[in-house]
Amino acid sequence: MKFGHHGGNHPVQDLETQRVMITSQNHGFAVDAESLPDNLKPTHVSLFDKSLQGIERTDCPAFGFQGHPEA
Repeated sequence: MKFGHHGGNHPVQDLETQRVMITSQNHGFAVDAESLPDNLKPTHVSLFDKSLQGIERTDCPAFGFQGHPEA
């Protein structure tokens, strides 16, 4: 990630539903989707730079999200 995501109004797309959330962001790191093991799948991407914003485990109920959808 060349630049971090900081501030409000960052569009993030849910890859399953195609819905877009406008989120607040405050992070300077990103995970490369190509580096994910087989038990993790991408769930959300930034519409600014296509960086990975969410992942979900396929073998147990766990997920992660880069952003603040509640803001």
